[in-house]
Amino acid sequence: ISDRSEYIVRFLIDQGCKLIVVACNTATVNAISTLRSTFNVPIVGIEPAIKPAALQSKNGRIGVLATEQTLRSDAFKQLMARYSGHAEIERKACPHFVHLVESLDHEGDKALKAAQHYIQPMLEIGCDQIVLGCTHFSFLKPLISQVVRDKANIIDTAKPVALEVKRKLHQLSLKTDQVSDGRMSLWTSGCPIKTSGAVRALWGSEVEVLPAIDTSRIK
Repeated sequence: ISDRSEYIVRFLIDQGCKLIVVACNTATVNAISTLRSTFNVPIVGIEPAIKPAALQSKNGRIGVLATEQTLRSDAFKQLMARYSGHAEIERKACPHFVHLVESLDHEGDKALKAAQHYIQPMLEIGCDQIVLGCTHFSFLKPLISQVVRDKANIIDTAKPVALEVKRKLHQLSLKTDQVSDGRMSLWTSGCPIKTSGAVRALWGSEVEVLPAIDTSRIK
C-alpha cells in the first residue's frame, strides 16, 4: 500500500498538483506518515470519523464500518484508543460493500441485504452513530439509510475533508484568485475502458479515464 501510494502521489505531483487528498481510509492509515515525510506538498488524509461520532453519541456506543485492513492498522487502533473513553466502539469489516460498489451492484436487493447484515447487529446493541469508514461506502449511503432509518446518525467524511482542503489552501496561500470553471482529469492503473464505464456510472456524467499510471513499476 505504501509503495503504491508513493508512486501515485509522485505521479500527481508531476501533473502539477499543489495539494493531494488521500481519498482512501486504508491508504491513509497505512501510508500517510510516509507520504508526508517524503513529499513537500500538503497531503490531506481520510480517517474514520470516530471523534465526531464519539462526541455526538448520546448513549456512548458507536459503530464503525470499514475495510479489514483499516480496522487492523495501528493507526486505527491508536485513533480508537484516543476516544474509547468517550464511547464504546463497535467495529465491522465490510468487504462485500467494496465489491458491490466496484461491480456497480450497490443499489439492489443484494446490497440492501449486505447492509442489513452488517448494520442490524450494531443497531440492536444501541449504536446511535454509524461511521462510514471507507470512501466506497458513500455510494451505499441511500441503502444504509434505509436500514438505519431514525435509529442512528450516519457520519460520512466527505464534507469535512472538503472543508479541510479549503482551509489548507487558504492557510498556505495556495488558493487561486481566478474565477473559472474547474477542470477534472482522471487516470487509472487498470483498463481505461472498463474503468471509464464504472466511474461514469458512479459519477453520474460522461468522463474520460486515461491510462497514465503503470503499476508494473510499483513494487
